[in-house]
Amino acid sequence: MENANGKCLISIFQYRSTILVIIIYQHHTVDRLTGNFLIQNYALHMKRKLAFKLFNKRKDGTYGPLFINRKQRLNSGVWYDAEDHPTKGYAHRPGWHCCHLAYAPHLSYKNRVWCIVEIDRYTEHLRPAKQGGLWYTADRLRIKGELPDVC
Repeated sequence: MENANGKCLISIFQYRSTILVIIIYQHHTVDRLTGNFLIQNYALHMKRKLAFKLFNKRKDGTYGPLFINRKQRLNSGVWYDAEDHPTKGYAHRPGWHCCHLAYAPHLSYKNRVWCIVEIDRYTEHLRPAKQGGLWYTADRLRIKGELPDVC
């Protein structure tokens, strides 16, 4: 991509379920004091991954978080930034909480559905197997689709 001020190169790599997007933007400017032509390179790295998240399923088809900020309504295909909502009685772990597998034996599945989600800028957390094992907390989340109920 190119515009009057510079060029933008976007590279997308995927290995297994991890998607790495690298955006390099080259910006051309002229220094107002010296008149010298400047080229500035900006790089933005985004680490994305497919994961699983258990949601409350509402009658109107929207999804909602299980515990923190329960009133929030989420739709498929939309990127949502994580918000920080300290809640009494819960450990303070900001970010979207997701699982490596659609498995969380410590949670009830009643009126809830598993969704495949794409997460961006995430941190891994190794938890006990009885809590689902590997978790992620992510800065951004997008619902890709609902897993079919096979049980």
